Amino acid sequence: MLEGVDQPWTSLEHLLNVKLDRNVVVAQLINAVAKGMDVFVEKGMEPFLTTWKRYDLLENKQIYLSRGAEILSGMARGITPQGYLLLELPSGEIQKCSYGDTTLLKNLIVHLP
Repeated sequence: MLEGVDQPWTSLEHLLNVKLDRNVVVAQLINAVAKGMDVFVEKGMEPFLTTWKRYDLLENKQIYLSRGAEILSGMARGITPQGYLLLELPSGEIQKCSYGDTTLLKNLIVHLP
């Protein structure tokens, strides 16, 4: 545990079990982002949707979505080809959301007397 860090953490070196040069890692990351941006500019979101779906940690999870003073809750249902978050409200309505901070809701256990 790192001194002063009170949350679980890990590192790429630990996960990969190899010594890494951070300059090389950052250069590779910048190159990958630049290539991804080129693809996005040329083709939009479409080429990324399959990969997004595979790694979408919110899909089919109960979330809060905070948009300033407005807070919505519902079930995350993935994203549209334009990148909007699909939020299924308790009424069953699907709302497209273009911004906001999401919080994943954990199952609450209520103890009654």
